[in-house]
Amino acid sequence: MRTMKYIAITAVSTCTVAILAACGGGGDGSVPIAYVPGTEVPVGVQTEVGQVLSFGQQQIASNTNDTSDPLLLGDDTTLAVSESDDAADI
Repeated sequence: MRTMKYIAITAVSTCTVAILAACGGGGDGSVPIAYVPGTEVPVGVQTEVGQVLSFGQQQIASNTNDTSDPLLLGDDTTLAVSESDDAADI
């Protein structure tokens, strides 16, 4: 009986270690950004005004000179709009 318990505990421990080793662990926790197909624009800017403002602020902050590459917007990029949200500065 004691041997069966030892075998079961060993099997469970081995499987747990194998699963943890296989997952790799230690990811940076970031979620990949989904882009509108054919563009460099995140999907969220099509549905949320806050995302439009955040994206605009990021572009202004990261492109402080005139020599940066232009942003690919595509032909069908539509930014979110709102009639009820307060005006905001970019």
